[in-house]
Amino acid sequence: MKHKILLLLGIAAMFSLPTSCVHKGDLELEPIPDISFEYEINGLSYVFKSTVPGTTNVSWEVLGQGTGSGETFNFTFPKPGSYWVTMTGTYNGMEQSVSTKLLVAKPSVISLTDNTVADWDKVTYPDFIFTGQEGRGTAKFDYDAKYLYFLFILEEGPGYGYDEAILNFRLDADDNPATGYSTASMGVEWYYEGVGWNHDPWGNMWTPESLESGVDPGMTLPIVWGFHDVVDGKTVMEFGLDRNAYGVNTTRCGLYMMFYTNEWSRAERFVNSAGDTSYHLSLDKTE
Repeated sequence: MKHKILLLLGIAAMFSLPTSCVHKGDLELEPIPDISFEYEINGLSYVFKSTVPGTTNVSWEVLGQGTGSGETFNFTFPKPGSYWVTMTGTYNGMEQSVSTKLLVAKPSVISLTDNTVADWDKVTYPDFIFTGQEGRGTAKFDYDAKYLYFLFILEEGPGYGYDEAILNFRLDADDNPATGYSTASMGVEWYYEGVGWNHDPWGNMWTPESLESGVDPGMTLPIVWGFHDVVDGKTVMEFGLDRNAYGVNTTRCGLYMMFYTNEWSRAERFVNSAGDTSYHLSLDKTE
């Protein structure tokens, strides 16, 4: 997953004037740098790369952690957390610096390409484990820097078969009820309904604007499906949502998850250990 860093993040000094007025020239702001960098993520390992041709004498600093030099800088963070990363370089004869604060997420044990859900046995955080209110299913959640991961195991029955059960999940990407579409005590940015894993898939990814207007936008952002099949009479599926695409870039998100029957007559809602159908999940685990 690539990210681009374009602006120097800093604090501009503001001087208090006797007249309490601010005039042009009173604020001495740092100029926006010409240089920038991007980075790719693999667990706790990052590859930083200068992106503006003509930038020379490039050096790097991970504040309090380490330094490096060259257009490309490989660094493995010791643990999840927040870190400042600065690139310094010369452009058009002037030395410039650009910095960003990274939220380094924990790695995940989940793979979406191994054709099994056995890796989910290692997800044991109590707040990432859910059960169905009707006792028909279980669910788990996990994350890393790239994806939010979901696992659903649903006992099949009338209306809840592999080709019938309709998944509904609602994602509050910033865990802020004041933003997004108000539903289930959350402000959701993404509202999905569909049967996207079966032999005749369909799915609708609603946004706040489309929900308020009633105009169905269809699938606007992808779901990355992993293993999905019927195992021992149960529908088993896993999938991932790209955090960058869905705007999940803080240390929390909100979720609501359920299955409708194929005729929308009943619903299996997933609850946490406290019995809540809407939950606020921490994305700052340390391991």
